[in-house]
Amino acid sequence: MITSRQQLVVLLGICAAQILLGCADSSEVIPEEPALVTVPVGATQPKELVGTWKSDSSGQELKLESSGTAEFINHVSINAANTGGQKMDATVAAKWAAKDGVLYVYDFKSTPSVSYKWSLKAQKLVLDSGGRVKLTYSRTPGNNKK
Repeated sequence: MITSRQQLVVLLGICAAQILLGCADSSEVIPEEPALVTVPVGATQPKELVGTWKSDSSGQELKLESSGTAEFINHVSINAANTGGQKMDATVAAKWAAKDGVLYVYDFKSTPSVSYKWSLKAQKLVLDSGGRVKLTYSRTPGNNKK
């Protein structure tokens, strides 16, 4: 019999994968495996990317700090039948930097580094992995770090 603790461990693993690969809608294609990425010398933390961003297609949040730390946060509701409807956040910490229109996310504890071409349109951040994943985030209120 599977215990609530085992269910939680499996759920956290699924959440971590979802955080790292993003949530796909019908126009998104999930990659089969992430490409290996090397962060280039001279990559920085541009002010226009610093802040908290919420995914337009899921409950995922992306926090980019000026210090170079990053957090991917998924808001998860656990099966009410087993846990009474508990809600929790699944957070994955990393580091980030950008150079020449590419956002690099690296230093995950268990996942390879990833990179996305990025663009800003008004208060929307679009991350594109080159055809595999395209994610759109909106800047959350109170995080206008221009």
